[in-house]
Amino acid sequence: QNLYLDPAIRDWVLIPIMVVMVLVGVFRDQVTVLLGGSSTKKPGLKAIRETRILARGATLRSYGNHIPLTSFT
Repeated sequence: QNLYLDPAIRDWVLIPIMVVMVLVGVFRDQVTVLLGGSSTKKPGLKAIRETRILARGATLRSYGNHIPLTSFT
């Protein structure tokens, strides 16, 4: 079963709806950037290092009893 779309409907309805949706997405992104959304702030190098060190410590606590003594030292 084929569905045929009149070219006038495509040109005057679907294309403007797609253009409006793209423009709304760009507008929302720019408003978020202009308002200085806190989620766009990147963590500093020190914060990243601390997070990774804590993750390594948690992994070592979890799997420490499975590591051979020579590898641990």
